[in-house]
Amino acid sequence: MKEIVPCQNSQSLLLVPPIFPHYIVYINDLQYQSYILGMKSFYLIFELSSRNRKHLLSVLNDCIQYRHFKGLVFLIDKNEILFDRLFFLRNLILKLVQNGKYTSIWGLPYCTEQTILGMQDYSKYAPYFIAKEGEYFSKYTPTYQQDSSLLLKCKECFNVDHCDGLGSRSENHHIQGYRTSHTYRKRGRDILFKTHNKEMQKLYDSFSHHVDGSDLRYADRYLYFVTNVDFGSSYSFTDRFVYHCDYIPMYEYQEELRFLEIHVTNRKIIPMLRTLADEEEVCRLAYSKAVNEKVSRESFYMNPNGEYNYYLLKFFHIDLNLNFPNRFLGLGVDFHNAEIKAYKVYLMLPVHVLVNMFPQYLEKINVDLSILHEKEHFYILRLDKDKKKISERIDIVYNDKDRQALKKYLPYTDDILDILHVFALAFEFESMEITKMNIYYKNRF
Repeated sequence: MKEIVPCQNSQSLLLVPPIFPHYIVYINDLQYQSYILGMKSFYLIFELSSRNRKHLLSVLNDCIQYRHFKGLVFLIDKNEILFDRLFFLRNLILKLVQNGKYTSIWGLPYCTEQTILGMQDYSKYAPYFIAKEGEYFSKYTPTYQQDSSLLLKCKECFNVDHCDGLGSRSENHHIQGYRTSHTYRKRGRDILFKTHNKEMQKLYDSFSHHVDGSDLRYADRYLYFVTNVDFGSSYSFTDRFVYHCDYIPMYEYQEELRFLEIHVTNRKIIPMLRTLADEEEVCRLAYSKAVNEKVSRESFYMNPNGEYNYYLLKFFHIDLNLNFPNRFLGLGVDFHNAEIKAYKVYLMLPVHVLVNMFPQYLEKINVDLSILHEKEHFYILRLDKDKKKISERIDIVYNDKDRQALKKYLPYTDDILDILHVFALAFEFESMEITKMNIYYKNRF
């Protein structure tokens, strides 16, 4: 293998953007790794889709580390993403620029870029962005105004002839200068959480308020939910929500951990999370609360700062001896009442590996992974407090295009599916039998 020379950290600002850069478009991790190992200079166009987002931070770190990885373009589909979920890009762009890398945002109207970066940083850095070009930058055409409209109240600007417009999502038409799309998201989100437990409702309301009141320039915070189909598992819960905090810069972790410390029961894990944050070994945190008649369960989740960084496993003294290729995406710690009950190790595997290694599980699920649009899915190991295997899970990453193929496992009408964003179907196995199935989802907005 060729030696990969890391880039020297440079605090100098870019002076001249490249005129005719050699672009590649991120398709999958295998294709991308071939360019990393190839040692030829390239610029990467990275679509910020739900399928790719899990790779974002590792790609960013690669761009900073490798000299031949010259720049990173963030490609936005304005009809798939809410603009007010993109403020975390500011911190990533500044990090790239400060390390001597080229960057740009494609797919947004310039006024939205200005809102995300702030007036001062936009004025400072935008002149040095990689120029928008080719099929990945759609110019504004009056004929398409209904689908990708400029607001009548839009201020005139020097860039108006090349404006992307605001897209077809009405939520994106309300955030110029103020934040109201929380209203849309909160309205659709809160009706998905149903509980008769007053303490659970109170806790959910606190996290909901935290999400809606947080500074979106520095992190992506959101809530999602789980529908459980129980076949006799002791790990099944019905009243449950999950909170995520993604892309948070390291200096903001202490504030986030203080919030968790106030609201969770099992506070003894907080010093561990604080240590991992101080050592810059995590890039995302998540928390889940679930209750049933006998047990209150709290789960804490951590994502490593790189998909091939296994420090989290070492930190919690977990030794895996796996004989198949994988990417390590996260670790979960489950508390039942006040005691650690289990650990969960999250790995991402290509379809061909799943088919070769776990045919008996796939036979039980009875879904042909090869016909699905997603070509990687999760494999999760659940370990007891002594780190011995309890169960295994196959989480099928859901794509709307596969609705018919997975319809038998979706207990919703098409009308409901149209307003839900389902992102995984999880099948847990003990003694070769499915003991439960979870459906993970949030409101589409």
